[in-house]
Amino acid sequence: MITLGHTLSGKLNFPRRVFTSYYNSAIYRTFKEFCESIHQALQRQNIKAPVYILKADGGTMSLRAGEKYPVNTILSGPAASVMGGQAFLETFQDAVFLDIGGTTTDIAFLADGVPLFEPLGIKIAGFPTLVRALYTVSIGVGGDSKIAVENQSLVIGPERLDRPMALGGKYPTPTDAMIVLGLMDIGDKGKAVSAMEEIGQFLNLSAQDAAKKVLDKMADIIKDKVDELLDDINSHPVYTVKELLYGKKIKPRFIQAIGGPAKALAPVLENRFGIPCIYPKIYQAANAVGAALARTTAEITMFVDTAQKTLSVPELGVYEEVSSTYGLEEARMRALDLIKEQSRLLGAKDDEIKAEIVEASCFNMVRGFYTSGKNIRIRAQTKPGLIYHLWSDKNVSS
Repeated sequence: MITLGHTLSGKLNFPRRVFTSYYNSAIYRTFKEFCESIHQALQRQNIKAPVYILKADGGTMSLRAGEKYPVNTILSGPAASVMGGQAFLETFQDAVFLDIGGTTTDIAFLADGVPLFEPLGIKIAGFPTLVRALYTVSIGVGGDSKIAVENQSLVIGPERLDRPMALGGKYPTPTDAMIVLGLMDIGDKGKAVSAMEEIGQFLNLSAQDAAKKVLDKMADIIKDKVDELLDDINSHPVYTVKELLYGKKIKPRFIQAIGGPAKALAPVLENRFGIPCIYPKIYQAANAVGAALARTTAEITMFVDTAQKTLSVPELGVYEEVSSTYGLEEARMRALDLIKEQSRLLGAKDDEIKAEIVEASCFNMVRGFYTSGKNIRIRAQTKPGLIYHLWSDKNVSS
């Protein structure tokens, strides 16, 4: 698979473009096999509905479009969590979003009610790319994480070795602790008690106290990581899906938790963070709701050189001739038309397209002592968002 970097992004950052192109080609074959399997499964069931796949920026594109640009689907799981959290939440406050799963916990933030955004692109395995993405960080702690005692200290994760012992697994997990404390009613409680007794033996604690210590430790791990991330975020300009917030310092007023253990952990997290912790009524499926309700998104970069009388949009392969008097306002209107066209190609419906100009600049080009033309640059996008919200399904407080 050969990837042409300019079709992925028109941004002027050669190293990021190279890395992005490399990753896109690297996963192309695997992703294409995945897409073919999806199509075959739908055909067997005689399902003819259009298929969309989520992207890292919290938007969607058609599965066919995803076959060309699979790199944009990385971190789509955490992005779905952010969109799902927003589907049930109406707020203008700073907040922490947590998606607590079996293997990991995904962390995201709201600034004035808007998700944070990676302005240049995310890093993949340490290499910077041009992949647009919501700001999310995953840590290796979840309901099924391995629990061990090392040097009289409790250790949770980052590995997930098996199911909880209450569900037939071989190793103690935080889920076993939740079952022992009556926060979950699944599996074999006797086996969960045995799991906590196993941990308690090393700490000289009863099964109940060992279970409490496990959940406290889990909350400590999450809190420490959130604090670390906030320190880093607040040391730089804050970028959100909507705008750059100059001088903004994020101070979360509440936590919203989703995922299987969300309800059980909410009181523990609330106590550890010292702020309210809420969760949707269908907290177990909020991630899937976010993926289902996300709008199609796209981004283009337009370059105009009136001295050369050229207009180009690398992502679309658009190269047009313009007049020497072509102006910024004409470029803005053309960019909006093209971003809408790109959105339709990715599977968007007209009534769902929310196009906007996010950057626009115009500079005079001087040759000798005279102005020879103008250099115009426009960046347009259809911003991430939801087709509709479920705010009537109120969150539940711990």
